[in-house]
Amino acid sequence: MNFKEGFASVKQNGKWGFIDKTSKEVIPFKYEYGGVFSQGLATVKLNGTYGYIDKKGSEIVPFVYYEGFAFNEGAARVRTREGSASKWGFVDKKGKEIVPLIYDDAGDFINGKGAVRLNEKYLFFDRTGKEVNEMDIISPEPVIISPVVKDADNLKNKKKAVVPVKPVKKQ
Repeated sequence: MNFKEGFASVKQNGKWGFIDKTSKEVIPFKYEYGGVFSQGLATVKLNGTYGYIDKKGSEIVPFVYYEGFAFNEGAARVRTREGSASKWGFVDKKGKEIVPLIYDDAGDFINGKGAVRLNEKYLFFDRTGKEVNEMDIISPEPVIISPVVKDADNLKNKKKAVVPVKPVKKQ
């Protein structure tokens, strides 16, 4: 069992809920999906859409997203979908969309900056949603923005983008 921040998501009778380390149910088994807690919030799916709950089970980010990922550095990648079109952006821990959901792909925040792709152009944002000119992170490796791949058959149709970042400077 994978406990994060004192909780584990567990599936019981086809529904997801959360237990503490004593195996006590702390958030009811009512979700179609339950992710791990990250920065005090967990991604959950209810009635076909994703949102985020706190450790009391209260809805913090509304259930309006086609997909949602764990919070990282105060922001979470979320995706909408209409027909076959998907758009990505970021929300903060209060549910405010800090980067609009208009992008073709998105990667997690690293050192306060998040990367998105629109067509073949890559853009970077800070946690306030302000576009910044370069990634300006300290990383020995490139940042990879990778589309979500649900199964191996889809892997061959997906592209991966490697975004160069500033190299680590030795002092």
